Amino acid sequence: MVLVQECAVSDKACRAQLFSEGSQSRLLSGNGAELSSCLDIRVSTLRDIIQELTIQKVDLLLVDVEGAELPVLRGFPWDMMRPSMLLCEMHPYNWQE
Repeated sequence: MVLVQECAVSDKACRAQLFSEGSQSRLLSGNGAELSSCLDIRVSTLRDIIQELTIQKVDLLLVDVEGAELPVLRGFPWDMMRPSMLLCEMHPYNWQE
């Protein structure tokens, strides 16, 4: 089963500005309201989404978020469950973390 949530995912729940330009997008810290291509969006954690949807098991966790992998992974409820399979793109500048 695939479930779609209309939100960004990170390590803390909040509201943020999503800046989109062509095929690239990113979350902005602070107010990006002066940019016409910004949308105010909900940011959630995987822990919150899993609890909200009462998901008991994750078979595949696929993370490809262009450099924001660590905050997404930090928001997963590792203390409650482990995905059967994890596929994650990692960028070299994040390897030290």
